[in-house]
Amino acid sequence: MHPTAAKNTTADTAPAGGLLVENQLPWANAGPDKTLNAGPGGTATVALDGSGSADPDGYIVSYTWSENGTVLANGAQPSVSLATGLHTLLLTVTDNRGGTSQDLVTYTILTPLNVTVNAAPTNGAGAPLLVQFTGQASGAGPVGSYDTTDDQQGTVTAQGQNSPNELAVNAFDDNPAAKWLDFANAYPATRSSWIQYQYANALQRVVTNYTITSANDAPERDPANWALLGSNDGNAWTTLDSRAGQVFANRFQKLVYNISVPGAYNYYRLQINSVANPSSANSVQLSEIELLGAEQELRGLRLERFEPIAAFARQPARGATACRL
Repeated sequence: MHPTAAKNTTADTAPAGGLLVENQLPWANAGPDKTLNAGPGGTATVALDGSGSADPDGYIVSYTWSENGTVLANGAQPSVSLATGLHTLLLTVTDNRGGTSQDLVTYTILTPLNVTVNAAPTNGAGAPLLVQFTGQASGAGPVGSYDTTDDQQGTVTAQGQNSPNELAVNAFDDNPAAKWLDFANAYPATRSSWIQYQYANALQRVVTNYTITSANDAPERDPANWALLGSNDGNAWTTLDSRAGQVFANRFQKLVYNISVPGAYNYYRLQINSVANPSSANSVQLSEIELLGAEQELRGLRLERFEPIAAFARQPARGATACRL
């Protein structure tokens, strides 16, 4: 999911002497990036999902899905047919007051998964007949990046949170409308804080990239200086990436960062050292964190010479040959 700039296409008006209320823009959510195998015809039927989109002060009246400027479908959850290859689709949502927002989603369509099995005798025509089977599967390939927290089976903890609504778990729920907020009152000069994700069952994940999405309001509360840390015991931490002076130009903006030397860790912690404007911020907040990993699948698999293979006893039967396994 890759949010882009949004705009309000309709000016707000009110009768003379009335209250002018600014339209709050909707936010588009095109869902997570996905990888699928094509069918025998070389295409895959993809169920698009923009149901995570929302409007804070009204309702969404239209969903438009396009690729390279060509409209593919309309509606919150349409289905489209995509050929093999990489497809970046743009979702544009429009609210009841003309405000629009956009989000990108990538679908990777791999070649069909084909399996071939051959059998050949290895000892001539005499009984018992030994047969060697060989098989080969082809298709699939590198999947690319995926959010390792999407199953939401891990444990989320933080220095603090604003109960009951602005909780730490909101940072990993794939819903930009919800956010995590910590007042960080122990650090008023920086509003420094931390939030972390621990994978279930001591699972270790190799994270190669990560994203941070800004929240809905108050840009002074945005993280500006931080470090991403990894650990396998929750005590000893390795610094995987550090950033300073980061700026989120828009609300619900997602920024992507690379980890130059990734490793396998059970815990990942975002240590926020300062917000964008500590002098005016009363807290630190963010909408989403994604911990992206590179998943691989086998492209080819060859199976050969199963042992024991097979033995056939031939018995003649009125001009035909019957075989018994």
